[in-house]
Amino acid sequence: MSTILVIDAEECIRDTVKYFLTEKGYEVHTAQNYEEALSLTKYSKYDLIFFDTIWEMKQCLGIMRSLKRASNCPMVVITASPDDKDAVAARAAGVYDYLPKPLTQERLLQVTGIALRRKKSDCRVFRDMAYAM
Repeated sequence: MSTILVIDAEECIRDTVKYFLTEKGYEVHTAQNYEEALSLTKYSKYDLIFFDTIWEMKQCLGIMRSLKRASNCPMVVITASPDDKDAVAARAAGVYDYLPKPLTQERLLQVTGIALRRKKSDCRVFRDMAYAM
């Protein structure tokens, strides 16, 4: 079972995403802010993180990098921002995907499945490389 962290300031978004994902068999933890999320990454290993751009994008990029170092898993940004520059900056920072609000269940599940399959594939490649050495 994959474990997913959802970070969003809006409780209704956290609850909706958690509902959609738990219905598909994922274990989902939620955090309302960066500090809570970073604390959770100390005690749980996550396979995927959904991250709302609650702050200015420049500040978010630093937060995303910190979470990426702490969790070493794919990250997907959820945002209400219509600015394409934010999407480009997030991708440049290593974010796997970028989901605009309002979210749809179909798109959320699609991105989740693809990101988790890619993570497993990447792990397999690294494992095979280690055995080859």
